Amino acid sequence: MPSMKLDRRPAAKAAQTSYNPPLPPDDHWGLDSPLPKYEKVYVLKRSNGVVRSSLFIISRIKNK
Repeated sequence: MPSMKLDRRPAAKAAQTSYNPPLPPDDHWGLDSPLPKYEKVYVLKRSNGVVRSSLFIISRIKNK
């Protein structure tokens, strides 16, 4: 049987290769845009295993 040669590359040579992934597009998912402001806010509360909603009305002070 012929002897099998093992690939004996130095570990430093394999570590020299670098991968530079491309930068993601600016604000692709819209995460930098501000969240909408609602006048009605529903707060969910659990009571005896039942989820109930409480309505809080927020009066917004409009500047300008």
